[in-house]
Amino acid sequence: MPASVSSPHKNHKLLFYFILTWLAINILQACFTGLDGDEAYYWTYSRHLQWGYFDHPPMVALSIKIGELFGHGWLNTRLGAILLSAGTIYFGFKALPERLKNVRNYILIFALVPIFHIYSFVVTPDAPLFFFTALFFYAYKLFLEEDDIFHILLLAVSIIGMIYSKYHGVLPVFFTFLSNPKLIVKRSAWMVVILVMAAFVPHLLWQYSNDWPTVRYHLFERSQGSYKIEKTTNYILGQLLIFGPFTTIVAIIFLFKTKLKGDAYFRAHLFCFWGIIIFFLLTSFKKNIEPHWTLTAGISFVLLLLALIEKSSEKFKRVFFWLAMINIVLIFVARILLAIPNSPAQNIARFHVQIYSHSWADSLYKKAAGTPVVFVDNYHYPSIYSYYHPDEMSTSYSTVYFRKSDYTFQNLAAFNNRNIYTIRQGRIAADDLEVKSDYVPTFLHAVDSFKAINGLKITWQNKYQTVQTGQRIKAILQLSNPMNYSIKGDKLFLNYTFFKSKSDHKTSENISLQEEILTPGFKKNIETELVLPITPGKYKLIFSFDQPYLGPTFASPFYEVEVK
Repeated sequence: MPASVSSPHKNHKLLFYFILTWLAINILQACFTGLDGDEAYYWTYSRHLQWGYFDHPPMVALSIKIGELFGHGWLNTRLGAILLSAGTIYFGFKALPERLKNVRNYILIFALVPIFHIYSFVVTPDAPLFFFTALFFYAYKLFLEEDDIFHILLLAVSIIGMIYSKYHGVLPVFFTFLSNPKLIVKRSAWMVVILVMAAFVPHLLWQYSNDWPTVRYHLFERSQGSYKIEKTTNYILGQLLIFGPFTTIVAIIFLFKTKLKGDAYFRAHLFCFWGIIIFFLLTSFKKNIEPHWTLTAGISFVLLLLALIEKSSEKFKRVFFWLAMINIVLIFVARILLAIPNSPAQNIARFHVQIYSHSWADSLYKKAAGTPVVFVDNYHYPSIYSYYHPDEMSTSYSTVYFRKSDYTFQNLAAFNNRNIYTIRQGRIAADDLEVKSDYVPTFLHAVDSFKAINGLKITWQNKYQTVQTGQRIKAILQLSNPMNYSIKGDKLFLNYTFFKSKSDHKTSENISLQEEILTPGFKKNIETELVLPITPGKYKLIFSFDQPYLGPTFASPFYEVEVK
């Protein structure tokens, strides 16, 4: 390992140069690497700032909005993420205990972690989340030293930032409290809690006014499927990859073997790292876990590795150094290949969106020729199209076979009764227009007088929780239009779908709607017959509005029904 740097002046000077280099690399990367689908989707958030969105709190939208004050383009869209990453390096170092402030070792460890590179220029909620996590630990260190008003405010701001970035931001706070339960009797800690709760009220009000869409989706509507061992093994392999494939296994083994001890602050990092890793390991027994969800453990991972190096032999330090260098070289090779044209990266399907989506959007723009486009069961494609052609009308139409997105809750009055093209990856009719692209197969199907029905609602008034197989029951449904525009009733249908799992479902035949028009404020009860599944089991039932060439909408909540 590099020799220790004892001078604080040299430490800060070297750290400053590293941050400048990091900024320069990420600015270049942002300029030459195309946007991912998620980045484009989060960019659409920034077009209408609000206190919440279907998938996430609003911090990512704010960071994009600030960057785009300087213009529209890859660099400006990502500028907030780039600057936040630089801030993460600074506060991550400031959060270290004095005995671990070896800047050379810190730079080496920070640079070897692949996930830190990804969110150093890719704009997602994880970039602000990681920044505020670093700020949180710095603020917590100061708070433990002296709980004065400034440190209380700084700690509150960091927690607010984490939670407004991503809901996972609560995990470092939770595990920090577990590491130091005496906080519950500190008045200053309760001041932090009060400030955080007060700051989170606007987001809760947004959730309430929109009928708690995020809570409903994650707790009740999201289909997890049955458990497969691959969910857990993929999680474990993902963690080894994102924290450094050549160093993580060695680090974990020695972290287990070496008894690292410390004060209340050091204990917080032990609890946070292992707590977050174990929390998502246990969660993998229920659902698929994205590898980057453990990013909030990253600051603690760096600190624990620094502590491990401090206690290790010279032989371990040399081996770790060379393993780290292999990680870093491979990371920069991958970054360069992603940025340069005609590289081997173009043969990897995962990177086609960065390489080909811009030309795809331009080709689609020419085919659409000014006609509004509605993408069926995809939220990346309309976001990418809008990003490269922001003045064109495009949106997403989610059916019950896909999932909700932020588009589901947008006011689509501008699309209502317009002639549009639906966009799918397959052909519906022989005269569909085709966009030839290396990105994704694309077909445009003309639809006359599109109905923007995503806001129409259905409520099952006489709910049954238990029914008999093959039975036919009478259902009383309340239909309502809470939107501020009317929907014509011609070619508008009702149907319902029983889901046993995401892939095992059956939708009823269309039921004609005997209404000429559904005006704003429309509300009416109707009776219809439900044909129940013949296979016993637990189902989720959803009612929908439908129209030709589109598909059933999320018009009702999912109702739990057991068929016996």
